Amino acid sequence: MSLTQTLQQFAEQGIFSHLDLHFGQFVQRLHGTPDDTVLLSAVLTSHFTAQGHICLHLPYVAGQLFPTVLETALPQLHCPRLEQWQIALLQSPVVGQKDEYKPLILEQDRLYLYRYWQYEQQLAQHIQHWLQQPDLPVDQDLLQQGLAQLFPNADPADKQREAAIRAVTQRFCIISGGPGTGKTATVVRILALLLSQQPKLQIALAAPTGKAAARLEEAISAAIPRLQCDIELKQRIPSHASTLHRLLGSRNGSPYFIHSASNPLLHDVVVIDEASMVDLAMMTKLTQALKPSARLILLGDRDQLASVEAGTVLGDLCQIAEAGNQALANSLVLLEKSYRFDANSGIGQVAQAMRRGEAEAALQVLKQADSPAVSWQEVTAETLNGAVALSLLHGYKSYLSAREPLQALTLFNQFRVLCATRHGSFGVSSINRLVEQVLSAHAGLKPQFRWYHGRPIMITRNDYHLRLFNGDIGLILWTKGLNEPQAFFPDPNSPDGVRMVWPNRLPEHETVYAMTIHKSQGSEFDNVMLVLPDQHSALLTRELLYTGITRARNQLQVFGNSGVVKEAIGRRIQRSSGLPEVLV
Repeated sequence: MSLTQTLQQFAEQGIFSHLDLHFGQFVQRLHGTPDDTVLLSAVLTSHFTAQGHICLHLPYVAGQLFPTVLETALPQLHCPRLEQWQIALLQSPVVGQKDEYKPLILEQDRLYLYRYWQYEQQLAQHIQHWLQQPDLPVDQDLLQQGLAQLFPNADPADKQREAAIRAVTQRFCIISGGPGTGKTATVVRILALLLSQQPKLQIALAAPTGKAAARLEEAISAAIPRLQCDIELKQRIPSHASTLHRLLGSRNGSPYFIHSASNPLLHDVVVIDEASMVDLAMMTKLTQALKPSARLILLGDRDQLASVEAGTVLGDLCQIAEAGNQALANSLVLLEKSYRFDANSGIGQVAQAMRRGEAEAALQVLKQADSPAVSWQEVTAETLNGAVALSLLHGYKSYLSAREPLQALTLFNQFRVLCATRHGSFGVSSINRLVEQVLSAHAGLKPQFRWYHGRPIMITRNDYHLRLFNGDIGLILWTKGLNEPQAFFPDPNSPDGVRMVWPNRLPEHETVYAMTIHKSQGSEFDNVMLVLPDQHSALLTRELLYTGITRARNQLQVFGNSGVVKEAIGRRIQRSSGLPEVLV
């Protein structure tokens, strides 16, 4: 069987995408003559980029079989030895090196799609430019006065205070910390300090998703009244946040934005929340769209899940700083003290153990009977439904008896089921059906109708006209005085706290008693039920479990398999990137 035929069968089995295969065949045609090494290289590079890697790290697969485990009868692919592979690539007319315009770029032992090599180079150049700049001039007396007001009880070593000083004096600043470490509270104080220095600064607040932008807006609005500064300064602090796509100006059907290097944003300061979710392409386009004098402040949790798209920019930058890049280390502040979870909090203990990769310690805390905040139950596919049914009923039944839409939304959002996968016995689809069955039997739910009273929905496509964004959650309710169902969404700017939308106007959406951990990023719930598969999977990683666990404020219930959880905590998300080598 030829390599082309094998790759075609791999595509039919879903191991490669058809796009991977077509790209490989296109590159081979450009090469001019049939060449299995070039074909395999192009297909693998496309495949790894689609899996979130910036490049194909040749030593990762050189001299090995791919995939390492194959559950079908297809033959595995034999990857060339590293030295032979590099020589063959360098001899190909479709493979270039630095500053050459070719479909594939080989830099040392990393093979890139040209576009992603270019993104990485451009991002590194922007960051290096910022890091080489001297500290910005500030009125030190005014700064010290502001620090004393805004951080009245902080000692000089306080990390939030340190972050504020660095953000005021530098053009580029990263503030990383877990849930409850005060990232938003810190950035509000930073904005106050900046505006006290320069009252007419133009400031933009943004996040990668509509949901994250809305949460940032709410958090900023809630934090401003608590600031210890004069009213006039408080009034100048912006609270409106937008998505990155809206900030840069999306073009329909185009990967390019209205704002770019040739048409930069007018803002003097740009603050990006949930920066761990920003992929390489978007981060590069953002930095290109900043005017030369602008400041960039990134907020995020380096231990959370990375972007679905290619790149782990925030994590890479934190890793580079800690590996000895002093200039970058001077722009990074890690907030470690949690104001949500104290040292004895069960949720906090589990999260910290997972963050450190201590599987036994994490399971021990989960299983200890004296911690009311956390609980663990061992389940299989056969026992799952019976094990979770009572908790599902207790978690959701209260919102169905609410008298007003805002009360229903508030009660519903206190509890959420998070799953690692969408499909299978432990996936979102199965759990959503189970919740409907339980509430139908015990709480009067009528899921046989499409727009049944109490149906929770999550928007899956942005609709800027309706101000509904991917990840927004609402409820279908039949209210008094109306004989038709309405969709209600939280709206703090509305007099009654909610906004009503006719169901037939809703953009794409889905039922959301349960949601994937990926979709829950940027959200918090009082009580979280985490449902994990009983089978080992490469999808289960330390970052995934950490993200799911830290969505809980007060109570965490975990249903899973001890062996699977142990293995997942030991598995890190490893994405190939050249930033550590390029950003020197």
